[in-house]
Amino acid sequence: MQIDAQNRMAGAPAPSSGHGKWLHRAIGIVLGGLAGTAAAYSIDLWHVVWNAGVDSPAERTAARPDASADQRAAPIPAVDAAESARQITHTLVLRARELIARGEIRQAERFIAAAEKLDPDSQALAETRRLLDVAKAKIELAKSAPATGRPDGAEAQRAAAPETPAGEFAAGVKEFRAKNYNAALAHFGKAAAAGHAPAQNYLGYMYRHGFGVEQDHAKALTWYHKAAAQNHAGALNNIGYMHRHGLGVAENFDEARRWFRRSAERNDPAGQYNLGQMLADGVGAAPDYGEAMKWYKAAAEQGHPRAAMGVAHLYAQGLGIAADPAEAYFWYGVAARSGVEGAQRFRTALGAQLSAAQRQTADAKLARWRTQNAEREGQ
Repeated sequence: MQIDAQNRMAGAPAPSSGHGKWLHRAIGIVLGGLAGTAAAYSIDLWHVVWNAGVDSPAERTAARPDASADQRAAPIPAVDAAESARQITHTLVLRARELIARGEIRQAERFIAAAEKLDPDSQALAETRRLLDVAKAKIELAKSAPATGRPDGAEAQRAAAPETPAGEFAAGVKEFRAKNYNAALAHFGKAAAAGHAPAQNYLGYMYRHGFGVEQDHAKALTWYHKAAAQNHAGALNNIGYMHRHGLGVAENFDEARRWFRRSAERNDPAGQYNLGQMLADGVGAAPDYGEAMKWYKAAAEQGHPRAAMGVAHLYAQGLGIAADPAEAYFWYGVAARSGVEGAQRFRTALGAQLSAAQRQTADAKLARWRTQNAEREGQ
């Protein structure tokens, strides 16, 4: 979400002194004109630039032991703001791809998010998003595929016989989680041919990420639409995601919001989060923080960790709602317990501004929330 750099929370971590020259360069770029463009820089962007070791070509040359005296003394060339943005984006994208190759997904997401703030239309950035999408699916999502339409408890109980569509679907999920993708495809194919919406959605998911088949976004959309025709909430969200990022279709923010809203209204936490994010970031339209808070909180209360981070940011800055540092502190805790990047850092910084009593109250609320959520997940 967009957060004005001038409204950063007091007490947020200071930039590392080891990046002095790069910091001066970044500040010079902002003062030179980037701050006046349509881009808005979030706290996460500044943390990436300051703390993640991004340096300029001239600084890398100066650091080489074999560089000549003239090379080491070479000043950073003065360029215009737009060119600087492209250079920084290029550096961030390269670093993100290195991290993706090493499987460091969360770190890669930080660099991609920072690059999006500078040059969202970059073709290299779009391709890197796709690489990240595939990597995340293969490394993390294969275990549970949380946004692909899991069967509810009642349907799982009905899946007694594998020859029924529900049974084929349950068998497909079991094979998918065991990474037996060819077997999963066979089971999902039988169920999908019988009109089983969750199986159709799963097939779309497998084609989108290339599990057991060649990656094919067009086929993924075909199966997603079959499931969406039956109002499958996960498929509605997935179609929105494809439009949001231009996968198999032209990037279309209006269409993305429309599909995310349909998913959100059917209580899908991924759809609620994605809609909230677009509204908070003002993607394709002016920001609507009040509406963003509504959907962020709906998703967060269902256990979506990044939605909890969004709720915390809005409370911390009073966007769409009255500022409430204690409530922000609580929601940062919700996000931190799920390992959301930066959540604990924000929580620690914000906690320094609260009284001991406020922190204790928020911590007690967090303990109750965790217990209640655990009980809900066990049902």
